[in-house]
Amino acid sequence: IAVGAALNDNNSLRHLGLDGNEIGSKGAISIGKGVEKNMALERLSLSHNKIGPEGAKFIAEGLKSNKGLKFLDIGYNEIKDEGAKEIAEAMKTNRSLVELNLAFNEIGRDGAKAFGKGLEKNESLQVLHLYANEIGNEAAIAIAKGLEKNKALIDLDLRNSSISDDGAAAVR
Repeated sequence: IAVGAALNDNNSLRHLGLDGNEIGSKGAISIGKGVEKNMALERLSLSHNKIGPEGAKFIAEGLKSNKGLKFLDIGYNEIKDEGAKEIAEAMKTNRSLVELNLAFNEIGRDGAKAFGKGLEKNESLQVLHLYANEIGNEAAIAIAKGLEKNKALIDLDLRNSSISDDGAAAVR
């Protein structure tokens, strides 16, 4: 919580790695509020922290107004569909994030479909890691539709995401 509060006033920190600390949703709420105000931070890594859907919601709120963050890793955090929807919504307005890792987050069809909509509007994201989630064919098709309008994304990782022939054909 203290690190999140420090982000409010710090204008020099560019990279913050807090992987594997189990900060939980409470810590993610504080960090999300810090991300909202701190435009100097470029790289934030929060993997393996059990932030859950509630923590993802506050990280997403920070992303909506942040203009400096380029890399965000929130893999292995159990954000599920609810958290993925929040992040996807933030991606519609965020114009700074270049790389986003959401691997191993128990994201299902609904959360992944939200990313299809987010990709339609996003103009900055170049790398998106959604691997090892339960995305499935229907959501892969929604992501493919988002890619039709998105001209920024150059690397999409959907390994081990329950996608068969139909989903793969749509994404190709």
